[in-house]
Amino acid sequence: MSRIEAIKEATPYYIFHRAIIKATDIISNILPKSIRGWKVDRRRLAKVLVKATISTGYPARIGENAGIADQDSISYQLRKISLEDCLKLNQIIGMTALKLIKRSKRCIASIDTSEIEFYGKRDADVYYSPARKRYVLRYMILSVIAHNRVIPVSIRPITRGVFPENIVETLVEDACLLGLNIRLVMLDRGFHTNAVVKRLVELNTPFIIGAKKTPRIKRILKEVKYGFHSIPLNIDGIDVSLVARWVDGEWYTYLCWMLNPRIAYFYYKRWGIESCIRMFKLFHAKTCARSHVL
Repeated sequence: MSRIEAIKEATPYYIFHRAIIKATDIISNILPKSIRGWKVDRRRLAKVLVKATISTGYPARIGENAGIADQDSISYQLRKISLEDCLKLNQIIGMTALKLIKRSKRCIASIDTSEIEFYGKRDADVYYSPARKRYVLRYMILSVIAHNRVIPVSIRPITRGVFPENIVETLVEDACLLGLNIRLVMLDRGFHTNAVVKRLVELNTPFIIGAKKTPRIKRILKEVKYGFHSIPLNIDGIDVSLVARWVDGEWYTYLCWMLNPRIAYFYYKRWGIESCIRMFKLFHAKTCARSHVL
């Protein structure tokens, strides 16, 4: 019997199921007991949030499909959760995700942003997205790449007046607070600015950034032959490497600092940050329209 129990505990599904139960217990304890005098079923709401974390659906719809509660009830409860509860929930999700990283705390991290469609009453934190042609809420996401998985460890709302370098600094500080030692951080082309490069160097964080084909970079590419190249580049007094690869009739370009230029192939081969958020079943910052809850 003991052997059967040992085998059972070693199966990934059992470990995952046990982790979900523990996460539900922890989250239910930090949710508010009441909202404007109305009692909150913390256990039920925690189940909905955890199910939303490991899927790509909205908590309100997930709760109704699972027979836990109706959409209006869940949306009301989520809408009234305070900012302090949101921050606590973010910390709990981060610490729970860190338990999945069983090896060295030196990690490969990725930073990205996400947009969630917004249909409620607009305030200062709501953006108009020309691509979506509608209003959205924006989020910054810090993920850790471990065991062939992308594990989100910090998700924060983006308010107006926040620039890419502020996003990078905030999420790198979150990683430090969680006890992570970032060996390498990868960012997409939306973070290719001089300010981001300078901020990462100030934070002493090695990085790979997908490089935009600016006029300066286009001039450099015209002078080299097709293939793989690592070209020294100075950005506001900072020496970085411009890595260029010719693949299928197109140049792929990256900026590297404090790294072997060959590691840029790792970025190209799999971890293009533009696609990793969409190709993996990750935590999505989706709740009801009026809530800033994770």
